[in-house]
Amino acid sequence: MKTERLPVLDAIRGFALFGILLLHIIMFQYPSPEEITKLINLDKVLTDFVQIFTSSSYRPLFSFMFGVGFVILFRSLERRGLRVELTFLRRFLFLFGLGLIHYLYLWQGDILATYGAAGFLLLLFLKCQPKTLLVSSLLIWLSAPIISLILRPLDIVDKPLFHIMDLANLISPGLWNPFESLFHTLWASATEVLPYFLLGMYAMHSNWFHRLEDNRTRNGLLSLIFLIIGWPIKAILYLSNSHEAWADLLIIGNGLTMLGYLFGIMYLFTTRFGERFFKPFQAIGKMSLTNYLSHTIIFTLLFIPAGILLKGIGLIHSVGVFWGLVIACVTIVLQAKFSSWWLSRFAYGPIEWLWRMFTYWKWTPIKKSTAAEKPSANTNTTISHIQ
Repeated sequence: MKTERLPVLDAIRGFALFGILLLHIIMFQYPSPEEITKLINLDKVLTDFVQIFTSSSYRPLFSFMFGVGFVILFRSLERRGLRVELTFLRRFLFLFGLGLIHYLYLWQGDILATYGAAGFLLLLFLKCQPKTLLVSSLLIWLSAPIISLILRPLDIVDKPLFHIMDLANLISPGLWNPFESLFHTLWASATEVLPYFLLGMYAMHSNWFHRLEDNRTRNGLLSLIFLIIGWPIKAILYLSNSHEAWADLLIIGNGLTMLGYLFGIMYLFTTRFGERFFKPFQAIGKMSLTNYLSHTIIFTLLFIPAGILLKGIGLIHSVGVFWGLVIACVTIVLQAKFSSWWLSRFAYGPIEWLWRMFTYWKWTPIKKSTAAEKPSANTNTTISHIQ
C-alpha cells in the first residue's frame, strides 16, 4: 500500500479521546477517589455509568492505537531509508518530556510520560513477528491478574497484582526499593500500557482494519462477545464497590471491554449511520495530542488549580456530574469543528507539528500549501498525520 492512512483509524482514536474526556471531566471536578465515593443520587448514578462504560477501557483503546501508529511509521521509515531506532528514540523522548511538563505543571492525570516510557520499551519489539507480539501482549496483560487470582485464595498474596511489575516485586520485594516513588510508578504504568501497544502492532500487521466490509459479521460478533463478558465484570465490581479488592479481575474486564469497543467501531463504520456518526471524530483523531492537552488547559482553568501554571476559577464541586458531562460533549463537538477547520488550512495539528519536527529533526512547513507531504487526491488522508 502506498498509504496506510485509513479513516477508521482516526475515528477510533478520536472516539477513544472522547471516552477519556468523559472520565476525566469527573476527575477534574472531584480530584480524589474519596470525593467520588461520597456522591449521591443522580451524580452517583452517572458516575457509576461512566466508570463502567469508560473507566480503564478507553485509555487502553487509545494505547492500542498508539501501537497501530507505531507500525505505520516504522514502515514509512523503512521505505524512506531513514534510521528507524534513532527516529523513534527522538519521538518517544519528545513525548516523555512533554508528559513530564504536563504532569509537573498542569495536571497529575497525565498519560503522555507513561506513553513515552512505554515507547522506549516498545523498541525491544521493533522487528518481532506478529505472533511474538500477540503472545507478548497477552503475557504482559494477563500474567499478573491470572496469577493473582490463583494465589490469593491460597493466602500467598493479600492484594491484587495489577501488572507484571507487581510480579517482579512479589519475587524480589526489595527490587525497587532504591527507585521508589516516581521511577517505580512510571515504569509500572509503562508495563500497564505496553501490552496494548503490542496488541495494536499485532492488529496492524494482521490487517484488522482492511476490508472492513468483508469482515463486518466477524467484527460485530466479536464486539458482542467481548462486551457481554467485559461489561458485567466491570458492573459487578463497581456497583458492589469491590473494584479495588478485585482489581486483578477488573483488569481483564477492562481489556475485554476495550476489544468490544474496538470491534464495535469497526463494525459500525461499515454502516451508513456509523460512517456519519464517526466522521467528526476523524478530525479529532488526527489532532488527538493537541486536543488531549487542550482538555487540561480548558478544564484546569474552569475547575481547579490542578497545576503550578494554571489556576482554576473555582467551579470545582459546583457544576455537578450531569452538567460536567454536558460540558464534555459540547467540548468534543467544538473540537471536531475546530479540528476540521484547522486541518483544512494546515497539514498537522500544532502539537503534532512540533512532534513531527522533533521526530525527523528537521523543519517541516505546517501550511498545506507548502507542506512537504500533501494529501493525495484520491485518498481521504495521508500517512503523515499519524506520524
